[in-house]
Amino acid sequence: MCVFTFTSLLWSAGSLRRENKPSETDSSDPSGPSDPSRPSEPSGPSEPSGPSDPSELSDPSEPSDPSRPSEPSRPSEPSDPSGPSERQPLSGTDRSTL
Repeated sequence: MCVFTFTSLLWSAGSLRRENKPSETDSSDPSGPSDPSRPSEPSGPSEPSGPSDPSELSDPSEPSDPSRPSEPSRPSEPSDPSGPSERQPLSGTDRSTL
C-alpha cells in the first residue's frame, strides 16, 4: 500500500512535470524539442519506476513502512501490557477456582 501511494505520488509529480516542461519547450520551440521531450520524459520516469519499486522496498520502505507500524506498535505495546494486566485478574480467578 505504501509503495503504491509513493509510486502514485511520483507518477502524479512526473505528469505535472511533463505538463510544465512541454509548455516551456512549446514556448521556445513547439515542434522540435516538444516531440523529443515527450518521449524522453516518459522513458525517464518509466526507467526510474522500475528500479523505484525495488528501491522503495529496500531503502524508502524501511523508513516509511517501519515508521507507520512503529506508531501503532507503540500503542500496541501498552495494549499488550494492558492485555496481561487483564489476564492477571483472570489468572487470579483461575487460582481461586483451583
